[in-house]
Amino acid sequence: MELQGTLKDFSLETIFDLVRNGHKTGRLHLALIALNGAARDVAISFLGGELMTALCGSLHGLDALREASLCEEGSFEFAVDESVANEQPTEALTAETVLEAIRSARAEAGSLGAAFVSTDLPLRHAFPTFDTITISPQEFSLLAVLHDGMTIREAMSASPLSTIDAIRIVRRLLDRGLLTTAHPPALDDPGS
Repeated sequence: MELQGTLKDFSLETIFDLVRNGHKTGRLHLALIALNGAARDVAISFLGGELMTALCGSLHGLDALREASLCEEGSFEFAVDESVANEQPTEALTAETVLEAIRSARAEAGSLGAAFVSTDLPLRHAFPTFDTITISPQEFSLLAVLHDGMTIREAMSASPLSTIDAIRIVRRLLDRGLLTTAHPPALDDPGS
């Protein structure tokens, strides 16, 4: 069974159900566009309908599937490939675990995204008056690629983090006062 189409034709869950219910062995390739506009290539292998491996850049397993679940545009192709039987699974990925990871990633992205007025607002570094500022490795990785004037969308795209983690970290840095949004001047503003 070869299967191909777009995410407008089939949802990620529907594609997984078709492969799982058909007890198919092969590889699913997803060429997706993330919420931040970045291209995401996802490779997923199935053995007898069970998910074996999932890769998206440096993300593996459930993290790769969470990243794929946040993409609303793209295409997919499933091809039968018996060599999948020789692969070692990356982690135990039951259908229920996969579907729950997809649902929870979408819910979290929705609630975090609702906190932003727009992902096209430019960001600026801010320097709170704290004596000591402690940041996590994830916060550092995002701050390291961010320069003043970069939009939230651009920061998420430049970050080595998954989309959901980048959204979470930008939100956290804004809440902590380590970043601020620079609202663009109104068109009728005489100072612009």
